[in-house]
Amino acid sequence: MSRGKPAVWLDIPRLAVFPNFLSDDECDYLVERAKPKLTRSTVVAGEDKLDMVHEGRTSSGCCFERGETEKITTIERKLAMLTATPLENGEGLQVLRYEEDQYYRPHHDYFDPTLPGYDKYLERGGQRLYTVIMYLNDDFDQGETEFPILRMLIPPIKGSALVFANVAPNGRIDDQTLHGGREPKNGTKYIATKWIRQGVY
Repeated sequence: MSRGKPAVWLDIPRLAVFPNFLSDDECDYLVERAKPKLTRSTVVAGEDKLDMVHEGRTSSGCCFERGETEKITTIERKLAMLTATPLENGEGLQVLRYEEDQYYRPHHDYFDPTLPGYDKYLERGGQRLYTVIMYLNDDFDQGETEFPILRMLIPPIKGSALVFANVAPNGRIDDQTLHGGREPKNGTKYIATKWIRQGVY
């Protein structure tokens, strides 16, 4: 990870928080562009990689195509620099809305090799090396990103970016990256996420 000085840094797992990664304008742009496209969030499950609604995830979300607009391309280039990875290894940006008391229960972002159909998940781009969570607003209470194993809470501060590696330096999946999105109170939370693969996605 190469852009700026992180406010938080852990070596195991590799995790960092970068303040002021996105400008207010970039945050507001993603929120407004996402609003008309938001639908109930799903999870990927099963050998056929079907998207399904799950009680552990109650947010709404939408996905942008990579390079969908000039501003999105600018953000994607910043993300590639931040993680020192090729632009083409990134999945499309996803924007999520958590209304009051909505959540995403703790989960891993890597593809679990013990699950059925594991190889199919890797056919395009391979494993998810990095997760980036960007906080697009902070006019609400609570709504932290929690890491239960690490006993760590990351506060949602507008413009900041949380980056963590889903795999250890030896290539093994890192169970310590178990994380979830806590419920916001007295407002609505917006975040953008980016998953970066081992190879071209």
